[in-house]
Amino acid sequence: RRSSSNPLLAMVLDGLQLPFRFEPPEASFIHHISADVGLIGLQVTAEITNPLPQVIVLGAMDLSIREKTTKGMDIFHLKGNETTGLGGQELQPGNSKLHLSLSTMDANLKDLFLIGRLIKDAVDGSVVVGVSGPLTITIRPSFTVTLDYMA
Repeated sequence: RRSSSNPLLAMVLDGLQLPFRFEPPEASFIHHISADVGLIGLQVTAEITNPLPQVIVLGAMDLSIREKTTKGMDIFHLKGNETTGLGGQELQPGNSKLHLSLSTMDANLKDLFLIGRLIKDAVDGSVVVGVSGPLTITIRPSFTVTLDYMA
C-alpha cells in the first residue's frame, strides 16, 4: 500500500515512522451543578462549556456518581441514551445548560450515615461528588467517540 499517490513522495515516505503524541490542554467543562430534590424526582441543571466550534451531542452514558471522589461511596448510577432521555442533548459552542430529570428511586441511599453526610453537606451549601464512567459524544457532523470520563 502506498503512502502517497505521488511516486516520488511515496518513495520518500516509504517506511517513515514519526512518533506523534497529542494532549489537549486541560479544560474545565462543568462549571456548576444545581439540583432540586423532591420526594420522587431530582431536577439537575449543569452549566457546561463546550470549547469546540462544533456542537457536541451527548450519547450513551454509564456514569457512577460517588461521595466526595470517584472512589467514595456510591450515591447514584446514571445509565442511559437517547431513548431514555439522558442522551441526545446538544451542547452549543460556548456555555450551555444541560437539564436532567432523574428519579430518586434510582439513588443508592440505603446507608443512613451516607444520607446524613449528604444532608449536612447540602445544608453547608454544597455536595461534592466524583463522577466516572464511559460517556459517548458526537462532535458534529459525524465524529463519535466514547470517553472514559472522570471528574
